[in-house]
Formats: sequence, C-alpha cells, structure tokens
Amino acid sequence: MLKVRGLVPLAGAFLVIAAAIALFGFSGTLNPIDALLGRGRIVTVPDFTGRALPGARAEAEDLGLTPTTRTSYSLTAPRGSIIGQDPEGGERVRSGEEIELVVSNGANRVEMPEAVGRPLAEVTPPLGSRSRVTTRCASRCRPDRRCDRCPR
Repeated sequence: MLKVRGLVPLAGAFLVIAAAIALFGFSGTLNPIDALLGRGRIVTVPDFTGRALPGARAEAEDLGLTPTTRTSYSLTAPRGSIIGQDPEGGERVRSGEEIELVVSNGANRVEMPEAVGRPLAEVTPPLGSRSRVTTRCASRCRPDRRCDRCPR
C-alpha cells in the first residue's frame, strides 16, 4: 500500500478546489455547491412599484424570476401600473422563484343611482354584490332616533 506524506495531499486538495472555483466561479450569488445542486443564483428583487407591467415583467424574467399577476383597484395609480409586489423590492431570492406583481385596474367607479327618498332594497342592486352601503342619512341621525329622510 502506498503512503503519501507531506504536502502532496494538501497541494492536491488545493488544486482540486482551485479548479472547481475556476470552472464554476465563486461569488455571493452563485457558488460551486449551488451549481452542483442545481440551485439558481441569488438575485436582488427590484422595486417595480409605479412601473408599467410589460417592462416590469420583462425585467423580472431577465433576472430569472417567474412573474405572476393579480389586479386590484387603486384611486391613485393609473390602469396597468404596478401598485404592489411580493417579495418586496430589495429582498434577495433565488432565480426561478415566483414574484407576484399587483397591477392597478384604475379607480373602481360605479354610477350611483338617485337614492334620495327611495327604499334601500331598491337602490342597492345596481351597485352590485361587492358594494358596501351605509344606512345613515345626511343629517347624521342617532341610531335610536331616525328622521323621515333615513333609509328604511
């Protein structure tokens, strides 16, 4: 049996490590172990808030992220712009992970029916099932004492 003594085994190990680093590179975003295990590199998620959806989606895909979208109404953001995201901008994630982009539908405007003096059951159907109707009159009556203008 061959016994190797001295610096030869240490130098051999050093050469193997140096070769792995030279082949795969070594950085904080992708190291040889992650490359061997098939994990993606680490990327910093940009802040997409206020940007248009097509540009944000393209940049996310360029970083290796998988963008998904959902919509929400906004009183301030124009239709088609990003109003939120998960994960937030500045977070570090692996490429290949999913990023949810919340896209503005614009303001949710509903034409209000003429409701003064009409029963509540008659004026709420045009507003749809997702609306919330307050049953106070303009004179701010107390709940135990209603005036003749209060909705019935």
